[in-house]
Amino acid sequence: MDRKNAIQMKLKETMTKMLDSKRFEQITVSDLCRAAGTSRVTFYTYYDDKYSLLDDYFRDMLEKAEGDFTKLQMSNNPNDDPETAYCNFLDAVLNLYYDRYDFFRHAEEDQDQNLYFRYYWYVLRGFEKFTMRYCEVLRPVFTPEQTSATLCNALWGLIHNCRAEKMPVDRIRKLAKEALKILIESNFFVK
Repeated sequence: MDRKNAIQMKLKETMTKMLDSKRFEQITVSDLCRAAGTSRVTFYTYYDDKYSLLDDYFRDMLEKAEGDFTKLQMSNNPNDDPETAYCNFLDAVLNLYYDRYDFFRHAEEDQDQNLYFRYYWYVLRGFEKFTMRYCEVLRPVFTPEQTSATLCNALWGLIHNCRAEKMPVDRIRKLAKEALKILIESNFFVK
């Protein structure tokens, strides 16, 4: 790993650790640099502000989820069936969420709204990109943006409620896939 990547990774890891004791809005660049053992000059070499650091972190995670999705598609969906692809996309998002729960547990609406809305924005953009890819086949009744927002909110609400009920991860994953399949097979999409 080169110096730039090492510094950026250290800043991201430090931010995640700091979220255990402070909300994102309370974390300053100075605090972050002090905890990471780097200077503000070094920080500003790579980032405009703490929000650009956060966006870079989300982009890293999105790239990981996209890679996971591609692997899932290759292993269980060689014919690119849209329903299976949606389930693979959901799995990739959930894999990322649970793999990086140390970070995402802070991105709940009742924990830190800034993190929550930024996280939601990235997931929603991913859903929109994904929905546009399958529009010709599934033919949603609404625009891709409206379809994505509906799917994203419905699934996230279900997952959030299941987590609040302390449901096991495998059960949450199963219920989310069932809900997704019901939506895909409903009048939400033109047959």
